[in-house]
Amino acid sequence: MRVPDAVTPLRRNRDFMVLWSGHAISSLGTSIAMIAYPLLALLATGSARTAGLIAFVGMAAGAILRLPAGVFVDRLPRRALLVTCDAIRAVATASVALAVVADRLSMVHLVVVAVVSAACDAFFDPAQMVAVRQVVPTTQLPNAMAQNEARGHLAALGGPPLGGLLFGVAAALPIAVQAASFVTSGLLIGSIRRRLFGEERPHGEEGRQANFRPLRHDLLTGIRMVWTNTFLRVTLLSAAGYSLIFPAVVLVVIASTRARGAPAVEIGAALSLAGIGGILGAWLSPQLQRWLPPPVLVYLFCTTTTLALGALMFAYDPFLVGALLALTYFTSAPANGMLAAVQISITPPELQGRVLSAVMLVAGLAAPLGPLAGGWLLQDLGVRVTFRRTHVRVRGHHRRGAPQLRHQTPVPSRAC
Repeated sequence: MRVPDAVTPLRRNRDFMVLWSGHAISSLGTSIAMIAYPLLALLATGSARTAGLIAFVGMAAGAILRLPAGVFVDRLPRRALLVTCDAIRAVATASVALAVVADRLSMVHLVVVAVVSAACDAFFDPAQMVAVRQVVPTTQLPNAMAQNEARGHLAALGGPPLGGLLFGVAAALPIAVQAASFVTSGLLIGSIRRRLFGEERPHGEEGRQANFRPLRHDLLTGIRMVWTNTFLRVTLLSAAGYSLIFPAVVLVVIASTRARGAPAVEIGAALSLAGIGGILGAWLSPQLQRWLPPPVLVYLFCTTTTLALGALMFAYDPFLVGALLALTYFTSAPANGMLAAVQISITPPELQGRVLSAVMLVAGLAAPLGPLAGGWLLQDLGVRVTFRRTHVRVRGHHRRGAPQLRHQTPVPSRAC
């Protein structure tokens, strides 16, 4: 006798595991290649400034395409969209690997690949999150979203060291591995049995009119939906705040511990310790979500984040720094998973792509400002003032009780 989907454990939900594994493999491939692209850009251009410009162009292209991507996620078959994005990214990254082998890599080539990859990410990320809802029962969404959090931590934990090792063997090798990861992801997602599109779309003439409606009619729908819904509006503003704070925290931790004379290996170990905290939090999310009401999970994350940032003002040992970050990452996973599930559950199915893209756009626009602000504060005002200001900002979010959510990243930038 078949066990109902509502009580089937996620590990036995074939379609969820296939979707999760495909994205986990491509995330690991991207994390492996992360260290290679800046080095290849330096080799191709000879300028750190130009290398930074290439990264900026890619990020800007992704931000510009977020809103139109959300419209197409709601209109197009999601399985085909996900597989197509993986295929395009595989071809683009493979072209970089071949250019490196042939010694023909150029700045123009890198810019084109950065733009193409960012464009595919703009479509893939919201489509993948919407697909989770279609392969997982509503009661299991918080746990499923927490498992997605763990996926990001796992990729960040193992990718960069492996990428550095592969780059030492051959400069093109990390990029080739990334291309192979996209191929594997596309094949896995293509094997999902459940229908990923059509249940929530109108049929007949109404459905055809929805698909061919001018893009401008739907472009701002996600922003309007978020702004008129109190929960979505508050979580969006909080997502932007945390997307600003946590990249700055990581930069300040690296720079300040290095300035105190800590070896690079200890800094890497501290960040790995933080990632382990996130993985443990995701692993224990089902139990924590059963034991603690949603408001308690949110306030637990807010409180631990406030205390951890305050303690970082006085933490000098890299492993203590890693432990404080691990505590924050540990409490972020169940809170983020629960809030992401609530957000998806209260969003009408036909608007999910546009709403998720709107949230990712606003949070993504704030993220690049974090390292900029963190570096300025650290250089001009010192470690204690820097962490004091981020501590006050987080405490302010805590008092307002603003929750939320963002794009899959290994930092707790989604909840408050």
